Amino acid sequence: MDRLLVASRYLIGRPICLVSLLGVLVGVGSIVVVDSVMNGFLREQMKVVRGTLPDVTVRLPKGRREQAQFVQQSVELVEQVPGVVSVARRLEWPSLYQNTDQVNPTWGSRYGGYHFLQLVGLDLEVAREKDELMHLTAVQGEGFRAPRLDDPFWYDPHDQFWKDRVDPSKRFAPLIPVLFGEPMARLMNLRVGSVVSFATFGEPLPEEERFPRRKRYAVVTGTYRTEDSVFERTHAFVPRDRLQEFAGVSESARELAVRGAPGVSEKEVRDRVRLALSAHGLASEDIQSWQDQKQLLLRAIENERIIMNIVLFFLILVAGFNLLVTLSMMVSEKVREIGILVSMGASSQRVASIFLGCGFLIAILGAVAGLGGGLLLTWNINPVHDFIAGVSGIHLFDPQFYSFREIPTEVDGGRIAWFVVSALGCSMLFTLFPSFAASRMEVVDALRRE
Repeated sequence: MDRLLVASRYLIGRPICLVSLLGVLVGVGSIVVVDSVMNGFLREQMKVVRGTLPDVTVRLPKGRREQAQFVQQSVELVEQVPGVVSVARRLEWPSLYQNTDQVNPTWGSRYGGYHFLQLVGLDLEVAREKDELMHLTAVQGEGFRAPRLDDPFWYDPHDQFWKDRVDPSKRFAPLIPVLFGEPMARLMNLRVGSVVSFATFGEPLPEEERFPRRKRYAVVTGTYRTEDSVFERTHAFVPRDRLQEFAGVSESARELAVRGAPGVSEKEVRDRVRLALSAHGLASEDIQSWQDQKQLLLRAIENERIIMNIVLFFLILVAGFNLLVTLSMMVSEKVREIGILVSMGASSQRVASIFLGCGFLIAILGAVAGLGGGLLLTWNINPVHDFIAGVSGIHLFDPQFYSFREIPTEVDGGRIAWFVVSALGCSMLFTLFPSFAASRMEVVDALRRE
């Protein structure tokens, strides 16, 4: 205890030690803030990457997905897998759509012509699939929210709600109910009740060797919102049976959307489904979890976080070198005091422990202050960003380039504890050399030095 007291008196007598303390503080605080922000970005990006992907996707092989019996057997086999709570058929088909009755509010001109859209046919007879769609369609805003969240595809031309919104000349046509992404609906000036025209090519006719063109009107029954802005602008949801009829395809599904039970990992569900369908003629690569489908992007984000932390850890190294220089200067200035301590019977280990105590106090105070400051900034990073943007006009985070509206953060206690311990260890490592130099000093030489 007396050694720490002597070490604290040495530090108080040298204000330059505050520079070393600030170095450790800034290094630890920067790592805490950056790691928490990167964790938040990774969490939000995983939501964006996943989008509407199910836990496990089973791609039905071409040539067999046209067989209704094969598809039904596949569904039954997957439903029997432990940990699977629902299996839904999905059908995707490329299409073009046109809205010539509205004026685009952004460009101020008639937005004519056909534009690409990927139609996703959903099977709302499956409760889990219906529940997820109800969650996605719970958007805010007049004209964008589906009138019935329990049935987002509801359309009744005789109901007064639709009489007030749908063009009378098209209201009784065989309209396909469709859900557009909310950002795309706003861009195209689409509202609930808007009628659009779909056009696509069906399966080729063997006798004519050509692709028949198909065209059908559709009515917007609502909009949906996901975390993936790209998906929202390029995909629309329709009932699966209506899409099959519109496209004129013989296949009822191209893939199966498998949802796992809570508490069961996607990889475990994937492995069980692979085992169940291996004897049914499906290859392992046709059965993938959503992480398998997006693994390259997820790895890139994780690598970016690791590289950022490595770069920031060099701040700790710089603070350590600063601590080394500061303690070396302190040893040079305290030569006579060291000689007096040794002449009074202090051992070399006791002398070394005093300067080790100096380094420990700097490291622990800097690490604790950096941890507290980093956590405080992390928890208030959005107000701080808004303040900086208001004063300087510089926006460090622009929501236009991201799929989330504010800077996301997530504090990982285990990782932060490892960073703090590493900072303490690194700082203590740099105190060994000056402490060892002080303990090796000769008494006579120390007392002679002015």
